[in-house]
Amino acid sequence: MCNSRLRGGWTAAGRLARRGMKVVRVVTTWSLIAAGTALGLGMLVIMFMGTFVWDADAKPAAPSPSPSETGTRITWMPSYQACADGWGSPSIGQRGACSHHGGVTTYYESTPGSMVTWCPPRYQPKTLERAQELLGTQTAGQVACDVDNPDMSKPGLR
Repeated sequence: MCNSRLRGGWTAAGRLARRGMKVVRVVTTWSLIAAGTALGLGMLVIMFMGTFVWDADAKPAAPSPSPSETGTRITWMPSYQACADGWGSPSIGQRGACSHHGGVTTYYESTPGSMVTWCPPRYQPKTLERAQELLGTQTAGQVACDVDNPDMSKPGLR
């Protein structure tokens, strides 16, 4: 009799353990089904977006020039650096270079036109015609800064 109770006790515990395992298995299975469905739907959305929304072969539309930028576009490339007062210091690129000469200034050369300016990029003329208007107005042989440029967000040169 004692054996049957013991056996029945183990059997009840075994049934409870098996039922618990079955619940864990069902929950795990449904979790995996839900995750797989979400992943599949996500892939379908990406395929739809790639097919109908994103067009990799289309060329981006070129921005239309604003009325102030009609003319020949000009590109300014860094040409050389010197002290602000014109002194050609051999220590440019090192700390303290041109400290007694107004600091280091970068000069830019235009393409096309081969003109030179020291203006920071946001003050550089955008068209060849505007650069030719500003050529030599302040410094002989150099293009002055375009302070009347409507693209500027703040007044002042530096």
